Amino acid sequence: MINTILRTRANLIAAIMLTLCAAPAFAGDGLSKADKYFEKAAQYEAQGDHEKAAKYRAKAERYAGDEHQSKTDKYAAKAAYYAEQGDMDKAQKYAAKARKYADEQNDSKAAKYAAKAEKYALEGKLDKAAKYANKAREAADKYGASCLSQIETSFSTDSMSASVESSKDLSNVVLLFSDGTTERQEEFDGPSATVSATGGNVGKILTGIWVKSGCNHSDDGPGYGEFFENTVTTTGLPVVSISGNPRTVELHQGDITEAIFTISLSEMVPLDCGTVTVVLTTRNGTASAGSDFVAEHTTLTFMPGDISLEYAIQITGDSINEGRDENYFVDLSTPGNAVLGHSTAEGVILEDDCDN
Repeated sequence: MINTILRTRANLIAAIMLTLCAAPAFAGDGLSKADKYFEKAAQYEAQGDHEKAAKYRAKAERYAGDEHQSKTDKYAAKAAYYAEQGDMDKAQKYAAKARKYADEQNDSKAAKYAAKAEKYALEGKLDKAAKYANKAREAADKYGASCLSQIETSFSTDSMSASVESSKDLSNVVLLFSDGTTERQEEFDGPSATVSATGGNVGKILTGIWVKSGCNHSDDGPGYGEFFENTVTTTGLPVVSISGNPRTVELHQGDITEAIFTISLSEMVPLDCGTVTVVLTTRNGTASAGSDFVAEHTTLTFMPGDISLEYAIQITGDSINEGRDENYFVDLSTPGNAVLGHSTAEGVILEDDCDN
């Protein structure tokens, strides 16, 4: 009975070691000293020579515990130790950790080549970029690992943002908007993120994103990753947006000046189609409708052949010295035969401290 238990335990130790040794190694590296001693310990344990097994296990644990040994070796040592103790749950736990770090190490060469490929692509050195991209793939194939990432994306129902989940850390995401412009975002912390337009692109609709993670790439642009199309909103309708940030000087009391805003479509209204409409409404900021500007709530119409319109907001002068500049907003809503893009613009009324 005792011999049966010992043989069973020895077989379990050997199985753990075979699992660990199945992890691919760097070309030319071979097994570490810790690995070699653990193999010998497992062999002698399987043969029933417990004295020699203990001797080599002690050597293996000494090397595995050395600060210069990798995490793979250290976790392998723990896996073998717990297997020898008969605690197979912990043995399998540490065996899995050892394999994880072995995979990550084998992946590192491919990842380094991928990083070089991206660097040269950003510098415009496309020949070198292609060279290192191929090296990254070769390294991934050689070591039985992969620097290619598994990526999942989902777009919000309003198509203003996208969530990204990758099996590897994100390097960059390039946003493609419905008006054909792009925005590159970097400095992500980890393998997942939610992206949306920033700065002057706020409010634009996403039609797709390029995700750079691991060594994936495309030829669509320097350093671009895999492209994912937004299938949430594929209406084929033009995108209507508002732009402009007029800074208008407030004139004397009773005088009127105009602040011009541009409302544009992502494409011209086809000559053989109907019209495009959108509602324009002013909104108070620190400036107030009635005393500082004339309130507006109107429907704008784009006729066939139109691609942009200008609309003037009237700024009214007063005798009050506010002592500061004031702002107001113009919003778009309720599009007809179109979808909303950048839907808000800000106007500024500059305080005139001269004789009012």
